[in-house]
Amino acid sequence: MTPVIHFQKRLAPGYDLFKLMVVIILILLLAILVSQANRAASEFPSAYPSTPALTFTQTSIPAPTETQVPSPTFTPLPDTPAPLPSRSELTQATVTACPSATTRIKIGDTVRVLLRLNFRYGPGLNWEIIKTNNSGTDLEVIGGPACSSLLTDSGLKAYLWWKVRTRDGLEGWSAEAPLINPYYFLDPVK
Repeated sequence: MTPVIHFQKRLAPGYDLFKLMVVIILILLLAILVSQANRAASEFPSAYPSTPALTFTQTSIPAPTETQVPSPTFTPLPDTPAPLPSRSELTQATVTACPSATTRIKIGDTVRVLLRLNFRYGPGLNWEIIKTNNSGTDLEVIGGPACSSLLTDSGLKAYLWWKVRTRDGLEGWSAEAPLINPYYFLDPVK
């Protein structure tokens, strides 16, 4: 009987050498990456500052002492109180702070809508419109003024708002005049 010899089939000459070179290259790349990471970590300070060690020092606490508290003294109030500003003075002070056109309206006035004018739930362009009042509509001024301004791409838009009531009792806010236009939306009825 003839002995049977089994030979292992080789893939390609030098294949083992190729695998060894790939492993060596991968190990070198890994070593380079680890050294880069260590260097980067040492260049930047830690995100968490180091906490200094606590040291305890014994100190003596002084004994409490009695503090003399002065007794209250009576100071009489002036006979006449300082006068409060009038409604028109308050209105004028508020209006002065608003960069809109000069106001011609005060609370209690009846005003007429000069141009179609939105009637809103609050003083500002961001408030929902209740309705639009037509030219010639008369309104009673019951509150305000309130200033609102909005910076847009075309510039500053500022309005002076008044709380008004329609003849049928509906209440809302309408603007008297804008900052940049020379016309008014509301005009006092004389």
